[in-house]
Amino acid sequence: MKLTRRDVLSLGFGATAAMLLPARPAMAMGDAIAIYTNGVVPQAASAGSLRLGLPQIIGDARRVPVVLEAVQARRLALFAKGAPSVLLADVRFGPRAGARRFETSVRLGTQDTPERGADAVQDLVLVAEIEPNRFVQLETAVSLSGGGYAN
Repeated sequence: MKLTRRDVLSLGFGATAAMLLPARPAMAMGDAIAIYTNGVVPQAASAGSLRLGLPQIIGDARRVPVVLEAVQARRLALFAKGAPSVLLADVRFGPRAGARRFETSVRLGTQDTPERGADAVQDLVLVAEIEPNRFVQLETAVSLSGGGYAN
């Protein structure tokens, strides 16, 4: 296929127009949780029933190791307000699953993550489905700073 100057110009204008279109707005964390739970409001988790493990020092907010644990759960989901994608993890456990534990790495930083010396706080919510239409949640705030310390 031979490209003419007119083809190249039309491709260039099309790409420029696509970049100027507004991006899809990010979904609010409350809306994402409501969709995940089918409108059921999660209760606060009792002590020890849910655990969200984060490192004490976050070296890079773009790749943070997390551990999601539940005493009993059919599903686990991790949500982060201000992350590139509000839903960070969605894990389903089968009936024969032993430990209800999942380890992964997530991206907490955004384009607005501060540079060295500035602090930002990002809210995380771990939601677990214990039985059909019964959800519990654990909320925590993570401090992202230039040094990378987490609370």
